[in-house]
Amino acid sequence: MTARIVRSSALLGLTALLLTIAGCGGTRKALLDVTATPPTLGADEAYQKVTAILIDKNFDIKQGQKDLGLLTTEYKQFGSSGGTPPFDFYLQIRTTVKTRPDGKLVIKMVPAVKQQNRMNAAAFTEETLRYFDEKTVAKPIWLDSTDQVRLKGQLLFMNVVQAVSEACGIGVEQLEQNIQVMQ
Repeated sequence: MTARIVRSSALLGLTALLLTIAGCGGTRKALLDVTATPPTLGADEAYQKVTAILIDKNFDIKQGQKDLGLLTTEYKQFGSSGGTPPFDFYLQIRTTVKTRPDGKLVIKMVPAVKQQNRMNAAAFTEETLRYFDEKTVAKPIWLDSTDQVRLKGQLLFMNVVQAVSEACGIGVEQLEQNIQVMQ
């Protein structure tokens, strides 16, 4: 009887440790948007560069309003998870290119993720892009299969963000990331 209690306690402790290591017990974060403020570009030139980068990264443009500085892509599939039920994950990037009243140009990119049930196409949810810190990105083996797919979405979005920052002549470290702790 005592051996069973000790073994059960050991299993509970190991499970708690694994959940903590896997990030289930850690703080979950969402990336709401990324903002770039290029010092030397005009709005038209920046809009053209962002459009070219999105097309180059194989995103289809859903809506583009150059006069308003709005650019929205179609959802692009970036991964699948094979659970029960299986889900496909899609990324959409909503971009605004605007000149502020003080004359500075602002490029704001907002990622949106759609998680769609493959067994029932009408069953889907839209959510913010999950944000994983550098430590998790370096060693994603501790993530469950769904979070590994979400990590691919973050990497795809950040790849686009990096290309936009390079095209606009600013460093990635100069970008403002709006990250929120998830409940």
